[in-house]
Amino acid sequence: MEKAFSTLVQAGAKAVVKPTLSEWGLRAVVDDSEGHRCELTERKSNAGISSALHDS
Repeated sequence: MEKAFSTLVQAGAKAVVKPTLSEWGLRAVVDDSEGHRCELTERKSNAGISSALHDS
């Protein structure tokens, strides 16, 4: 999560919500150069941690 978030910000995305830990996992939000908001999530699971990228 941290690496993906940093890579997006270095490429010009605007950090809206820095990676934040919650009871279900990590969440971060960025706006790309065209104004699209992207939510990054890294969920906890019984088998470990899985990652997903959602465009919101």
